[in-house]
Amino acid sequence: MRLMLSKWFSGFFDIQGADRYKILLLSSMFIFIVGGYTVARELKDAIFMSIVGREFIPWAKLFSIFVLIPAILLYSKLVDKLRRYKLLYFYSLFYAVVGLVFTYFLGHPTIGIQNTEQSPYRIFGWIFYFFIEGYSPFVLSIFWAFVNSITSPSLAKKGYGVMVGLSKVGGMITAGLACLLMHNTVVRQKLNLSDVTSHQLMLGLASILLLFVPLIVKKLMKKIPGYHLHGYEAAYKFEKARSKAGTAETGAFSGIKMFFQEPYILGIFSMLFFYEMFNMVLNYQRLHIAQITYDTISGRTGFLFQQMFITHFIGLFIAFFGTGTLLKWLGERKCLLLIPLGTALFIIYF
Repeated sequence: MRLMLSKWFSGFFDIQGADRYKILLLSSMFIFIVGGYTVARELKDAIFMSIVGREFIPWAKLFSIFVLIPAILLYSKLVDKLRRYKLLYFYSLFYAVVGLVFTYFLGHPTIGIQNTEQSPYRIFGWIFYFFIEGYSPFVLSIFWAFVNSITSPSLAKKGYGVMVGLSKVGGMITAGLACLLMHNTVVRQKLNLSDVTSHQLMLGLASILLLFVPLIVKKLMKKIPGYHLHGYEAAYKFEKARSKAGTAETGAFSGIKMFFQEPYILGIFSMLFFYEMFNMVLNYQRLHIAQITYDTISGRTGFLFQQMFITHFIGLFIAFFGTGTLLKWLGERKCLLLIPLGTALFIIYF
């Protein structure tokens, strides 16, 4: 194991100077994002299940597609007006501040989880669900867009594995703390924390973690020289030329056009679409198990965080020992095919 760890980190130690500092800053940023998202994602299902009801989660998932359309159209306009690091500023701050607002109302005696009456007419549960659903497309996706825009392909091969591996550590820490807090009644009694306060504490923590993201972005843009902030050089020169010519705007529906113009975009969409479809079905059954196993909201939430801790641990193991080895043995094309093939085999087994 020591030899494998040294090989895994060898790519990182091959990085020199400003590039190594950049990878460290990006890794720390990703730790905060994944740590916050791990908490927010599990709280989304647990809180919605407690306030509205588990049987309405498929409807919430379906409605979120349409609810997020205006937000996606707004994002497509902001892409033309703001640079990627400013977009990351904006959305991380937005989700941090609004998350703190939700933290406050979570303890409200009528609309919060203190009211244990389930009803599809409790609007707070729906709004909270839609809000957290936007975390992935408007924070995680923008983070990777920003990272790819300032990282060369050669540097990505050396540094991305470190970033993903460390992000799993961040997810394990937040999921482990949340699981300990929700499942350990002795700890909650010593800290004088109720079920409501425990959930507020975790949601507040997820929001505060996001506040570190713009600070790290600002430090990165200030400390790293501009010539180290180029990604694919050809794409950088192309975008710069378009910007000078005044033809950089893409339009709100340009992404849809790319489905027909670039087949690989459709391939990426298909992988994500079917993954989310399977994930939704399995997650719904997971929530059913949590509901019939535990009577309290803290018990159900702790169960979800326990599974998330295990998931991040397995992901960390794969990032350390699996990804690089498989890429070396099989190559990128076959590894990409392993994703849908492996998913299909696990679904058949399940």
